[in-house]
Amino acid sequence: MLITLNLGWIGHGASLAKWRGWMMRVSPDGKMIPIASGMRSPAGFGYNAEGDVFYGENQGDWVGSGRITHVALGDFVGNPEGLKWSHLEGSPVKLKPEDIPDTGEPMSKVAADIPGFKTPAVWLPHGLMGISTSDILLEKTDGRFGPFSGQLFVGDQGHSKIFRVYLEKVNDVYQGAAFPFREGFSSGILRMVWGNDGSMFVGMTSRGWGSTGKAPFGLQRLIWTGKVPFEIKSINARPDGFELEFTLPVEKSAAEDLASYKTSNFNYKYHHEYGSPVIELEELSVKSAIVSENGLKVRLVVDGLKEGIFMKSRLPASNQKKGWTCCMLQDTIP
Repeated sequence: MLITLNLGWIGHGASLAKWRGWMMRVSPDGKMIPIASGMRSPAGFGYNAEGDVFYGENQGDWVGSGRITHVALGDFVGNPEGLKWSHLEGSPVKLKPEDIPDTGEPMSKVAADIPGFKTPAVWLPHGLMGISTSDILLEKTDGRFGPFSGQLFVGDQGHSKIFRVYLEKVNDVYQGAAFPFREGFSSGILRMVWGNDGSMFVGMTSRGWGSTGKAPFGLQRLIWTGKVPFEIKSINARPDGFELEFTLPVEKSAAEDLASYKTSNFNYKYHHEYGSPVIELEELSVKSAIVSENGLKVRLVVDGLKEGIFMKSRLPASNQKKGWTCCMLQDTIP
């Protein structure tokens, strides 16, 4: 089995015992084998449809905002405290704490010069996409939970919410988009699991941290009504923008109106301090919006795209009374 080990807290995150801050594999005979380092507060992890593992991280020292990261053997994923054990026998990570600069530059820029430094696949901007990333659950109900097969559901303890994440793989690197899904749960979401009927059971707690759901703990069941909601189903990067696919046809006049789109780039500092302000905020311009014949796709051309930058978009209110907000990490542009 796999396990993740949280850092301790002494005014900052600290690896006070061997392998704290690491993901480990436990063999059937009980041997612990180190897999990856750099974790601060890994509150959950899960697999995508291809069988690759992703873990959820919480804002704190060296972590500007919540995020999910693809983890493979030998990866370093951001917090250098656990690197104090990288010299031990069996460690697949060769970096040392002193190899990680504390400059406050964006994580993607720092990681570009450090072999083995794995940046997140998707960021969950603090306050906008929750505040305490928790569990990750693959949608594998064969349509019994709606039109999002193969996507990930990500819980948030502090905001008592669930987000939906669509992933794509470009040049062997994962990136993707995050969408609001459901909120208003009775306590802070910590674990999610599928029932035999395709419904989702959600285990919750506010122990240790407060949550918008005020109950100290809870267990709730989420069931799809069978009615397809109007949502952005997926977002794929293109060399000059994005292709959006919807669950239902869009209202063409709204989707073609460039004035109804609002997009921006931004980033976070990568440093030892707790969290980060938003930096490098830049408003972008949508130059073109082309709707497919069936109304299920919109091709956007956007000026100012950059690698390693998050993009926040507000989209037109097609077929609904409200718009949808999505956040995208452009880790690799095809």
